[in-house]
Amino acid sequence: MLYIKGLKFRGFKSFKKVDFNFPKGYVCLTGPNGSGKSNVTDGIRFALGESSLKSLRAKKVSDLINHGSKFAEVVLYLGGDKTYEIK
Repeated sequence: MLYIKGLKFRGFKSFKKVDFNFPKGYVCLTGPNGSGKSNVTDGIRFALGESSLKSLRAKKVSDLINHGSKFAEVVLYLGGDKTYEIK
């Protein structure tokens, strides 16, 4: 069974340079309002190929790039019997 092992954000939305590692069995994101929970889920959708700006809560493509960054990158790491990397 596949699970989300980790995420790497570079210049995506509110994340300039962030790495998340999720232990196996991790089931939810929690935090106060404005802490970036929705941006994490947007990053997962972006890595999996979501192309609708409305679904990613953006009006234009430049809204996906962190202010001060020249590009945005999201890498999704999936674990299981093998490890997969989706860029």
